[in-house]
Amino acid sequence: VIVDDKMLTYVDYYLQYARRRMEGALMTWVEERVLFGQYFGVDPEAGGTADLIVLDGTLLEVIDLKTGGIEVKAEENPQLALYAVGALEVAQHVANIERVRMTIVQPPHDSIDSWELPLTQFDAWVEKNVAPGVSDIQDAVVNSTLMSSAEWDATYLRPSNDACHFCRAKNICPALAAEVNEAAAAAGELADLAGVAGE
Repeated sequence: VIVDDKMLTYVDYYLQYARRRMEGALMTWVEERVLFGQYFGVDPEAGGTADLIVLDGTLLEVIDLKTGGIEVKAEENPQLALYAVGALEVAQHVANIERVRMTIVQPPHDSIDSWELPLTQFDAWVEKNVAPGVSDIQDAVVNSTLMSSAEWDATYLRPSNDACHFCRAKNICPALAAEVNEAAAAAGELADLAGVAGE
């Protein structure tokens, strides 16, 4: 990360919101390692780092700073939901939490976006929408040593705009490369057909 004037402006934007949320809060955790593996019955060390967790009465808020060029929304955001699951593990011993709020602060877009649910609805949403993905990842990890490379790639690599957008391995992904090659071949065939039709 390059710390330049732009980044300092982003950090200041984030800190203004963070300070407002921290004021009068029951407890706060900054850059807190949160674990969510036990909740899903997978590796208990599975987790991430929440930028800020705020416990404000019965409301638990997980705040994430995003400085990239693509706007991300808090609603139904799986990464933020995983952090919230881990934050619940940290904070549930301190207070009776009734609501969960997930907030993304995005200075490049002048955006502070939140999504809030009652705890029971949050738990139900996570079970329906996040747990299957965690289970798929756990299966992929286990099967990485049991399947051949080709079989594993065919089973677990499913290129799509959503899946590949932030993936760090997209430059070396064999499934994405195959999909691009197929699209290029199809485009070439269309170009050949267009050339024939234009004659």
